[in-house]
Amino acid sequence: MKHHYYYRMIVSSFAIMLLFIAACDKDSADNKTPKDDLQVILEQTVANENIPGAILGVKTPTDSWLVTAGKADTASAKLMNADMQVWLASVSKPLTAVLTMKLIEEKILSLDDTVEKWLPGLIPQGDQMTIKMLLNHSSGIFDITHNVSFWQELLTNPSKIWTNQELVSRSVPNTPVFPPGTAFSYSNTGYYILGMIMEAATGDSVADLFQQKIAEPAQLTRTKLSRQGALEEPCTNGYTWLFTTEDVVDIASWNFSWDWTAGAGVSTAEDMLQFSDKLFNGEILQNETVDLMTSLESFAPESATGLGIGVVSADAAGNVFETKLLGHSGSNPGFATEWYYFPDYGTTIFVAVNRNDIPEGPDGHIPVNGSAISFDIFTQAWLIVKEHI
Repeated sequence: MKHHYYYRMIVSSFAIMLLFIAACDKDSADNKTPKDDLQVILEQTVANENIPGAILGVKTPTDSWLVTAGKADTASAKLMNADMQVWLASVSKPLTAVLTMKLIEEKILSLDDTVEKWLPGLIPQGDQMTIKMLLNHSSGIFDITHNVSFWQELLTNPSKIWTNQELVSRSVPNTPVFPPGTAFSYSNTGYYILGMIMEAATGDSVADLFQQKIAEPAQLTRTKLSRQGALEEPCTNGYTWLFTTEDVVDIASWNFSWDWTAGAGVSTAEDMLQFSDKLFNGEILQNETVDLMTSLESFAPESATGLGIGVVSADAAGNVFETKLLGHSGSNPGFATEWYYFPDYGTTIFVAVNRNDIPEGPDGHIPVNGSAISFDIFTQAWLIVKEHI
């Protein structure tokens, strides 16, 4: 889940790419397979042990590669494996958005439905906030993860099971941050409320809805969108530095009910490659629905954020890829992820690293920026993969 200053969409990260373009020497790879070169990227990433382990998945129209390096568990020295589940963090948002759009296709919901319609009295000006605004972050709902006191409470008791009311009530005093629909402000709370709306509209849990309507039809055998974000073996542990204690801790036992439909999804690299394949080939949603999710008409004002999917156009300023990207990044305590699809190349890249630190405030120091590292892996991987498509 992207926590505004803890997360960043790919649009704001292109400057980082420039640091790695010069490092890609095509001639040096002439005698290697793409998988060999991808392996080198991950081995270099974990070499200094700041990042315990990393997973990289790539799928092109003709090939796919799953590569891992490092440790899944630093205490036991268990090695990272490609079939291990990871927390998706904000890469959960596309899962939530796709489920929402499925219910819209089934005419259970509408993009024009308001928060007030399904959750009366929940949010100030909820009668002016639509599902479309929740999806593209233009609702004006204050994001609880902007609040340092929330992080202090969470990090003090990470096994706490959060209720809807406990979470939403912390956003209410500062909502709306602008008149609904008039601006862009990334809101994890908004995505949490999408989960509440789906349950109110159907009477079923999000976990069951996702399993029945998305995971089973798309054959995503190890992808879940549950409230608590529980991992299932085989899985990797995650590690984070706590600004509250300045210790590095294992988050394997944490409860992610505070994140839910904003960032508590779990999956594997193979499943996320499969998700791309099915989604962008019209096998989960209708092609017209996917087009709408990524079209200019769905963008929040002054943003490149569609309905749960970030869009980077080929001619976007600073886009060194010079081709279109669709996807999302994620950053939570313990994990950082990248999931992006290159439509002109029919190619998806998924990255997960199992350490990510959270700063105290937007300018706070963190020892290990897993988000930047996962993005570096993604960038270097593309430079290799594009030569073999």
